[in-house]
Amino acid sequence: MPPMWSAPPCRSVSAMPLALPPIPLRRRRVLQWLAASGAGWAMPALAQDGVAPRLSATTGLRVVVPGLHATQAFPLWCADRFSHLAQQGLLVRWSDEATDALALQKLQRGEADLAVVGLPSLLTGATDGPGPWRVLMQLWRSPQSVLLVSRRAVERYLAPTQLSGLRIGIGAPGAAASHTAWAVLHKGGVTTQAVNWVSLGAQEGALSALAHMQVDALVAQDPVVNLLERDFPVQIAADTRTLQGSRALFGGDYGGTCLVARTAWLGANPQPAQALVLALARALKWLQTAQTSDLAKVLPAQLGVGKQADHILAFEKARGALSVDGALRPDDLVATLAVMDRLQITPVEGDWRRALAPQWIEQARGQLAG
Repeated sequence: MPPMWSAPPCRSVSAMPLALPPIPLRRRRVLQWLAASGAGWAMPALAQDGVAPRLSATTGLRVVVPGLHATQAFPLWCADRFSHLAQQGLLVRWSDEATDALALQKLQRGEADLAVVGLPSLLTGATDGPGPWRVLMQLWRSPQSVLLVSRRAVERYLAPTQLSGLRIGIGAPGAAASHTAWAVLHKGGVTTQAVNWVSLGAQEGALSALAHMQVDALVAQDPVVNLLERDFPVQIAADTRTLQGSRALFGGDYGGTCLVARTAWLGANPQPAQALVLALARALKWLQTAQTSDLAKVLPAQLGVGKQADHILAFEKARGALSVDGALRPDDLVATLAVMDRLQITPVEGDWRRALAPQWIEQARGQLAG
């Protein structure tokens, strides 16, 4: 079988014919939902009385988060809305990106201080090797991505072989979320060259492409997955939102999102980095036991009640995959590399154990326990 990781050709939806059928009313509402939720709202770090804390110029942080409006951003929302960041004297400027690869490039260029990206994305996208990178903590223990198949293309999905010849939408060529689709193909003995890859960019592209029948299947994350299940004729081929589903697909643990930074920046800014890790560790601890009725307090008010309900439903499904203590251990790294090896996905050369920096989360856990 040809290698699974061979950068298969991928076309963009923007290059497709634009003679599109009208979108049914219910689906138009879904598209309007996503457009509104991704309108670029900010998450200002405010004290609970609504007054901005007095900050020095050195306390500002630039954190890039692909999928800033996705459900997996819950720990970030929690840290911000409950003023964990303000309590640490931090003013965080969050920015979104379409893919993890673009986020890593921002760090390499010095346009951001830290990034929240998938562990597999770091292993394949940090082109300068493990030396300049450090993983400070883990937020999720699974990729949180889902492969959905349109019933228009496959009336009843039963096996990966049915995907052969179909158009599969992914965020971008080589994006870690697309590993979910590659793992499905691998299990069925289908090569990546046997399907047509379509680059969708951000999650807005996923809904639009499916609504306009530009793809037959796609990889998406919540709350988009919930919206698609509710309002589109789709079926789930693989689901990594839970640890059970992720392990069933990948044959073992496969890394989720982590907080990463460059070693040079960490050396010059240890206190702000530690403060951010502590704020996120406190958020993870709260989310472990938060009641459903409490989760709405975390969500940005700009989302509105209806969109908040969608995010809460999505989070409840995935809660078990949330990191318990924020630690990324050597065994987690080894397990992820083993899965990549089986899928013939080649990480950037180097000893990636050097990139693990457990002291940051260990210190934060010590402070929380004290």
